[in-house]
Amino acid sequence: MRVFLLGAGFSKPCGLPLSHELLSLAIEAVGSEGRQQRLRQIREECAQCSGLNVGDVGIELFLDHCDRLAELWRMAQHFETLGRYCGAVSWDTAIEIQSVSGEVDKKAKGIVADRSLTADLTPAKKLLGQLTPTDIVLTTNFDTVLERAAANAHRSLSIGLPPVREGRVLRCQHGPDAIRLLKLHGSVDWYLATRRACVGELPQGVDVLYMKVDDNREGHASDTRSGELEHDFCLTRCATADAARELVGDFFPDHRAAMPRFGGTKQPHNLSGLGLLWAAAARDLRDATQLICIGFSFSDQDQLIRLLLANSLRARTSPPSVMLVDPSSCDIARRIGHLLPNPKLVKSPHQDVNWTSVLEDSPV
Repeated sequence: MRVFLLGAGFSKPCGLPLSHELLSLAIEAVGSEGRQQRLRQIREECAQCSGLNVGDVGIELFLDHCDRLAELWRMAQHFETLGRYCGAVSWDTAIEIQSVSGEVDKKAKGIVADRSLTADLTPAKKLLGQLTPTDIVLTTNFDTVLERAAANAHRSLSIGLPPVREGRVLRCQHGPDAIRLLKLHGSVDWYLATRRACVGELPQGVDVLYMKVDDNREGHASDTRSGELEHDFCLTRCATADAARELVGDFFPDHRAAMPRFGGTKQPHNLSGLGLLWAAAARDLRDATQLICIGFSFSDQDQLIRLLLANSLRARTSPPSVMLVDPSSCDIARRIGHLLPNPKLVKSPHQDVNWTSVLEDSPV
């Protein structure tokens, strides 16, 4: 069984920005000139701390830096002679940093959503043509490039979640020839909606992907809140923005929230159903005969994926064969050699790869 792990470099030739490009676009999209100036200043500080050029600071590193910077200001509150919410004190500066960084995160997700709709599907379709129903695709990308390419090529994809209980069945059923696509960080067309919104008649173009059922809550009213996000909210997929707006109402567009925040300290447990996808990915990595990483940098902000890999490989008697497809595959190999030793390196952008030749000796 082959497992393909797709990173941001996979979507780059389709028109999606890389991390450092996305940060620049998101800062430009922030409305206030004063806020833009503040964000550029923080980016310069981040570059200085990290030993990078300013233009090389990506959105994940930037938002992690904002979290640490805000924490320093929260500690500075201990020296203030006024309370946290009494005007221009250190705590107020921490709140301001968290506010502007949150706006960057929100703008970035909007950019990914918009670019997904206008993406060039040709590079994705080239890889898709080589995939078989026994292949598994794991990705941390939010975009819908692969889904749109599959629809365009009349290929079927499965999201890797079981049919929804409580009398609901997914409207889009997948046949045995479907390729399993596990989106470990969610998707720009996934939204969280209350259970109450998901048990009645759904707006056109909405599918319920996951609804958690707890044995101790059987028979409770659908609008009874437990205080547990994975139970109180369902994972849905909305074909259009209008469908999402009708489903989540006043919360739109903030409920483009079935994606964790950019940065190294992601918390996918807050997104209903993602735990099942991570567990499935762990099983697939344990069983894989070959792991093919395309455009995945394994940066310091990918620690959760590294942990997933480490735990899965530890459960194996022997490692899978590994292939790294990226112009910077040599640097990536040095970065993760302790996890994935002796990988085959393909030092080309994936859109230039002759997949038939590269994969012909791959175990299926």
